[in-house]
Amino acid sequence: MQFVMWMLGCQERFHKKRGREERPGGGKAMGQLLQLNEAQLEGMIREELRQRLNHLEHRHTFWDLPELERQTCMSRSFILDQFFYDDRFKKIRFKIGAKWYMPAKETEEFLLTWLRERQER
Repeated sequence: MQFVMWMLGCQERFHKKRGREERPGGGKAMGQLLQLNEAQLEGMIREELRQRLNHLEHRHTFWDLPELERQTCMSRSFILDQFFYDDRFKKIRFKIGAKWYMPAKETEEFLLTWLRERQER
């Protein structure tokens, strides 16, 4: 659904940049107009994707326990029962004060390994 809304937003920005006088039917061949529109739309899509990928690169460095719950869609009790006390996970989590912190990248790697192991059983 988000992708559809994003595409509609791109389409609206595209039409705003073109202005009314350039709308189809202005005496140009439809094929030429369509090629021009596709090229402009492709450029806008590439720019939007570049921005979104850049945003993904700058996400959280550390997760706390509530963020771990959110990222995995798992409850705290499930996390504690299933892998929180796993020796491999103990090596990547840190307790600072009363909060647990986990490096996001290492935690993702651990979770993918842990999930594959569950699938093999």
